[in-house]
Amino acid sequence: MITDIPTADDFAQTGIDYLNLAWDAVADLAFNFEDAKEAFWDDADDIDVDEMTSEYWTAAQRPISTAVSLAHQGGEFLLKSIISRTSPFLLISGNPSSWPADVTVSDTPYSAFRTIDAQDLVRVHDSVASLRLPSDFARRFDELRQKRNSIMHTVDRHLRVEVLDVFRDVLEITHHLIRPLAWVEKRRQFLESCTMSVAYSTEHVDVRMARDFLRLANLLQPAEVAKYFDIDKKQRRYYCWDCQFECCDHYFDAKSAVLRPNTPSSTTVFCFICGNSRTIRRLDCSHPDCKGNVIDTEEGTCLTCFETRDITMA
Repeated sequence: MITDIPTADDFAQTGIDYLNLAWDAVADLAFNFEDAKEAFWDDADDIDVDEMTSEYWTAAQRPISTAVSLAHQGGEFLLKSIISRTSPFLLISGNPSSWPADVTVSDTPYSAFRTIDAQDLVRVHDSVASLRLPSDFARRFDELRQKRNSIMHTVDRHLRVEVLDVFRDVLEITHHLIRPLAWVEKRRQFLESCTMSVAYSTEHVDVRMARDFLRLANLLQPAEVAKYFDIDKKQRRYYCWDCQFECCDHYFDAKSAVLRPNTPSSTTVFCFICGNSRTIRRLDCSHPDCKGNVIDTEEGTCLTCFETRDITMA
């Protein structure tokens, strides 16, 4: 009989891990570039910034290409997860005559069987899933597959991959194959269980989350920010008290909270990174240089300047 049959959760967790590894690669490349440019290149008289930028991204093509492969692999496993909810045997390829020779006389692990090709996964998904994938996503995923094949099976000197494309691929895959607005949560869970968290602590997670997602939100289009993070990119953002408390020692401003609803009488701010909501009062900050009027009720902190003021909250 066939043994060691993977579950839908097994496939899903593997897919999420691959997406996180892809994200790790491009996030480090994108934001290390920003840090180097801001800290060293822009103020150096002997550095040609355009030349350094070109050299940096040329050197980054191999790790970016690896991230593309990881992102596609993540999508494959998430598709397999959905298909296997109906039956994991739908993923086994070929006629029974092509199966391992001894399957009828001894226990044979599922991993010994050849599975269907990546190009057939969307077709099988749409044949068994209650909700078919949108045609634009199916087309995008196939383009990602073809790009992955070019990277894995040949040397295409004309292929150039941008980090923002990989970010978008991960967000799109998560949106359609897990659920909308799922990626921030999945990313946090991955970081909280990574080797650094195991070896030391999870204190780095809030800083990494704030750094990555705030910078990415600045790069994405407003419609993308609304789709993936459920906030209006054009809306004024305030400090998230919880995120900023963790980030203040790292010289990073975690302005990731928005009024919800966005009205003059709103009494709540919502952070799209940590997911927390906090109650606020609409009172003027007492500092003469701050025009803020969004005050955290619990801490008495102005969420515009993040200073605790002598404010009467009554």
